[in-house]
Amino acid sequence: MAPSDTIIDAQSVQSAHASEKQAGSPPKEKGDIALGLANELDAGYELSPALERRVLRKIDFILLPLISCTAVLSFLDKVSNNFANNYGLSVALGMRGDQFSWSASIFYFAFLVWQPAVSYMTQHFPLGKVVAVNCVGWGLMVLGQGFVKNYAGFLVLRFFQGLFEACVLPTFQMMCSIWWTREEQSLRTAFWFNSLSGVLSGLFAYAIGQWHVQPGFKLYQYLYITYGSFTCGWGIMLFFALPDSPVTAWFLNHEERLAAVARVSRNQTGMINREFKREQAIEALLDFKTWYYVFFAFVSNIVNGGLNAFSTVLIKGFGFSEFFHSSSENVLCITAAESRVACTTFLLSSLTDEFHPGALDTTLLSMPHGFISTAVNIVIGLFISYTLNNRLFYMSAIILIPIAGTAIQFALFGGARGPRLLGYYLTGAYNSPYVMLLALIASNTAGTTKKVVVSGMVWVSYCVGNIVGPFFFRDEDKPLYRMGVGMMLGSFALQAFLSLGFRGYLMWLNKQKDREADAVRDQEEDNAAHAFADLTDKQNKSFRYTY
Repeated sequence: MAPSDTIIDAQSVQSAHASEKQAGSPPKEKGDIALGLANELDAGYELSPALERRVLRKIDFILLPLISCTAVLSFLDKVSNNFANNYGLSVALGMRGDQFSWSASIFYFAFLVWQPAVSYMTQHFPLGKVVAVNCVGWGLMVLGQGFVKNYAGFLVLRFFQGLFEACVLPTFQMMCSIWWTREEQSLRTAFWFNSLSGVLSGLFAYAIGQWHVQPGFKLYQYLYITYGSFTCGWGIMLFFALPDSPVTAWFLNHEERLAAVARVSRNQTGMINREFKREQAIEALLDFKTWYYVFFAFVSNIVNGGLNAFSTVLIKGFGFSEFFHSSSENVLCITAAESRVACTTFLLSSLTDEFHPGALDTTLLSMPHGFISTAVNIVIGLFISYTLNNRLFYMSAIILIPIAGTAIQFALFGGARGPRLLGYYLTGAYNSPYVMLLALIASNTAGTTKKVVVSGMVWVSYCVGNIVGPFFFRDEDKPLYRMGVGMMLGSFALQAFLSLGFRGYLMWLNKQKDREADAVRDQEEDNAAHAFADLTDKQNKSFRYTY
């Protein structure tokens, strides 16, 4: 499509809206949902810094907590089987061999097959309502897992849980692109993507592990019943509290909605256009960037799938469980660092009467891993917020932390517990590159149809990686899981290489756009409506990629 054609298309949409207003009828839903407000912006609107700060403050203090807490619940419910297994799930349901791996992977099979429906929903339905309804749905599935009595029934519930949860992260990725500027997206993505969930999952599981088990119940059932009940209630609240877009946000007045639209117009990515455009879908499929995103998502989420399912089992393999319940002679044989960790955990775990050997210990020991993950995500998000075109450099640099951690584990198989546990904790930074990738996609993909197609493909790849990951942790490799740790090391090294290579590619694309802009400088309109004309990043000559 030529630049002049896209300008005519944007102007025709504006004219249609104007004629409908003159006729006294409500405007039909044509073009971007923010196009009506964009027309007001072009009528001499000026955004004051004070108003922009006020709007950003409202968005950050109202919308961001709603998104972040929902993402945390999604993660807690998704990995609940990890901690439930630690409390006797496999034994209670009679799982054998790779059956637990399948119970982890079937969630992502559902996530995968439902992505076309998710892409349709994010483009055609109000985003806030989509999240709320699905939140109640997956909460009911988690609640049901607390009462199911056989492995087959558990698999069915996990599958449908995956269907309902499939919409959450893609929807939040879309919301990130329509609420925040490109400079702000990385830090906000770091907050909502698994915000503190790695810490809270261990903390909540430990607290539940101390409950007194009533006759007829197992400890793992309490985990599912508690999580599922809370998620259902949260979903009902979201239906009324989570806004669909800045255009209709309940906490913004008309002036603030104009300011919110003016802010994101600088992104040149638009908000949401309800019309599916075939040419944008084709462009997404033929764009090299799309396939880079897909491959990177797969490589990084192999690790995610393995650790989400086997982190507590991996910690048990370090030998701490045996140590906690060993004799005093054995206590004298370990290092001072190990003694401090072990004695503290043993004292805490001994407070409960319902104690499963090693279960509460490994639950507590998993928490620093989540803390490191959250801290690294926020720190790297801050760096990227203030240095927009260094994000891929930081992505490649931050992956050196989990590389070091995995190398320590790989080199010390069967060795001292303390250093191996430290190596595991360092791998907590493993998901930072993927979090930054989501922000990169939101910043560098324009055109609603193209955004939903690219997002759908990336989340399909996310599912495939999470499906494959648990099978690297083979039952016959217990307790060291050499193949799983080796897979992690290879994945981290490949991510570092991919990040640096893609940075060079995006820089080259920007130089190409600069050359083209010099040739057709007078043909582009530079106004707010142009930013919401639903042009793709390739069609929009004013668009520049962040790297």
